[in-house]
Amino acid sequence: MSVFSSFGISLKIIENFRDRDEFKKNLCDKIQDDGMMCKMNNLNLVEYKFLTKDHNWIPNVPESTEEISIQYFRDDFLGDYDLSITIAVPEKRKIDSSNFPKWNLVGQDSNKFLYNYHQGQS
Repeated sequence: MSVFSSFGISLKIIENFRDRDEFKKNLCDKIQDDGMMCKMNNLNLVEYKFLTKDHNWIPNVPESTEEISIQYFRDDFLGDYDLSITIAVPEKRKIDSSNFPKWNLVGQDSNKFLYNYHQGQS
C-alpha cells in the first residue's frame, strides 16, 4: 500500500488498484512527498478538484486554469505549514480579482498569466 499525504489529504492507494486506475496513477506520478515538503506539478483542473473536493479551506481556481502547481511544507511537530499554489491562465482569460480575491498576479509566461495563492502558519 502506498500512502501520499498531500496538504492534509491522505490518498491511500493499494498498488494493484493504482495500476488499474489510470487517472490515479497519473496523479500519483505528479506528486513528490519527502515527509515534510509535498510538491505537485503540472496538475490539470480535474486533478486539482479531485484533490481539494473535501477541503473548503483550499481556494477554488478559475475554470480557465491550464496548469496548477502546489508546494506544501509541513512540520508535524510544531504544526507549522506553508501552502503555495501557482496557476497559469491563458492571457485572453485574465481572472477577475473580485471573483477570485485570494489570487495575486505574479507574472506572465509566454501567453499565460501566472497567479499565486499563499497561506502559512508559524
